[in-house]
Amino acid sequence: MEIGYIRTPLGRSKIFRFGSGPREILIISGIHGNEHNSIATTRRLVVYLSKTHKNMFEGRITIIPVANPNAFKYKQRTSIIDGHDLNRVFPGDAERSATYRHAAAIWEIAQSVDYIVDLHTCGYCQPYILTLYKEYPEVKKFVEDLPPENMVESIGLQGQLFVEALKIGIKAAIIELPQDGLKLNDEIISSMSRKLLQSLINIEFLIGEKTKYNHKYFGTLVRHHADSSGIFTPKAKLGGYVGKGELLGRIGKILIKAKSGGKIISIIPKMFIIAGELIASIAPPVYPKEEHK
Repeated sequence: MEIGYIRTPLGRSKIFRFGSGPREILIISGIHGNEHNSIATTRRLVVYLSKTHKNMFEGRITIIPVANPNAFKYKQRTSIIDGHDLNRVFPGDAERSATYRHAAAIWEIAQSVDYIVDLHTCGYCQPYILTLYKEYPEVKKFVEDLPPENMVESIGLQGQLFVEALKIGIKAAIIELPQDGLKLNDEIISSMSRKLLQSLINIEFLIGEKTKYNHKYFGTLVRHHADSSGIFTPKAKLGGYVGKGELLGRIGKILIKAKSGGKIISIIPKMFIIAGELIASIAPPVYPKEEHK
C-alpha cells in the first residue's frame, strides 16, 4: 500500500494506492462532506485491501475516502470556504476558488484511470447505481459487476465527476447508499464494503471467484417535492411499486400522489417538511421487464 495526498486550499485528501499493472480503478467518496456512510464504506474497503496479499492484485486500485476535506470537517455537503458543490465543478480549474482547485487536483488522477466508482448517500433511500447506461452503452458491462441491484439512468448533470469521466471514455458510475442524518449504519457499511471487494474480483483487479448481481434497470428518477409545508405522513413503502396516481402520502389533508408508476427508490418518514423539500423519488422500470405486484 502506498499513501499520498492531494493538498489545496480546500484541505488535504488522503490517497491509498494498491496493486500494479496497466489497468486502474478509482474509488472515491466524501465529495459531499456529510455523506458519512459512503466515507466509512471506502475506509472499510481500505482496511480489507491493506490485509490482502500483494500477489492477489491484478491491477491498480486507487481510493480517496474523503474527497472534500473542508466539507467533511464541518459536516456539510459543500465547503464553507466558497460554498461550491464539488460534484458540479469537474474537471475543475486550478486558477479559480478552492473547490475548483481541489476538483482539478482530483481530475489529474481521475482522467488517467479506466474505471471510476463514486460513492454518495441519498437519505431515506434504497441503494442504487446511477450512470448513463443509455447514452454510453459501453459502461453497461462495468456497472453490471457492481452492487446494488437497482440501476438508475442519470439525467447527466454537467460537472459531476462520473459524467465528465464518461465524456472522455472512462467507465464510471455513482453508487448511492442510505443515510439517516449523520448516523453511521454498520450493516450498510459492512455489506457494501464487502460487495465492493467482490466487484474488484468481478472486474479482475483482485484474484478470486466471480459472482453475478441481478440488476433491475430503471429510467431517470421522477422526484416529488412538497407543494406546501406541514407534517408529511407516508402511505407507501420504500422499495415498493406504485402506479401513476396512487397515494404516496399526505401533508395534513393534502394527498400526495405518484406522478409516475415505478419503484419507490426514496421516501421520507413522518416528519415536518418545508414547501419545496424532496419527499419521494420513483424509478420507472425500463429493462428487463418486471412484475410490479
